[in-house]
Amino acid sequence: MISGIVNFVKRKRFKSYSPINVFEEETASGAEYAKICRSLKFPSKGNLLVVGGVNKYSKSGECAVNLAVNFSKAGYKTLLIDFFSLQSKELNNLFKIEDNVGISEYLCNKESSNSNIIETDFSNLYYMAQGDFTVNVGSVLEDDNSLSKISELCQKFDIVVAFVKPLNENSDGYLLKTVAKGYILGLDENYDMEVESYNVSKSLIENNCEVLGVVFANKDK
Repeated sequence: MISGIVNFVKRKRFKSYSPINVFEEETASGAEYAKICRSLKFPSKGNLLVVGGVNKYSKSGECAVNLAVNFSKAGYKTLLIDFFSLQSKELNNLFKIEDNVGISEYLCNKESSNSNIIETDFSNLYYMAQGDFTVNVGSVLEDDNSLSKISELCQKFDIVVAFVKPLNENSDGYLLKTVAKGYILGLDENYDMEVESYNVSKSLIENNCEVLGVVFANKDK
């Protein structure tokens, strides 16, 4: 399920969005996500893991959620942040969030971090929504003060999973590299994303982003 950067297998094209599924440990996917989390070794606090896709049809949302869930099940205090992704509605529905105050308000000094963090139904797992306040993501993440606030927020948790926009669309997600431990690409193993995956992987490396690997989702289908 987790793979290197190259040698992707050709698959058919994806045509529409898929829901975000949370896999139980008894399923093949649940077991694989648990295995991935056990294989990733980090220091004790403040570890930011960036998860993104290579186009809007990637399974990066499902990947981010399941990694966060499995880290929390392993006993790590875990925060999942929706960093201006394309699946805010699906994530908010999954975690039953009605008040969409989140990371944008925190970075723009509209709210304190504590008021933006939601305790989920999963033990040890917390969620921070994208938020309603419209921001220029690039300009915010280029600001040293914003990166400092993100780093400070991460120190309150063992693991922070940042779910970002598809990494082929813009370089906003790359700006987290100075505070991130590494990047993971979440793909759908049934569909052809070979060219996009290669291009994004190459771009991440050229931008000095630490690439940890690729997760091929959709194993149970």
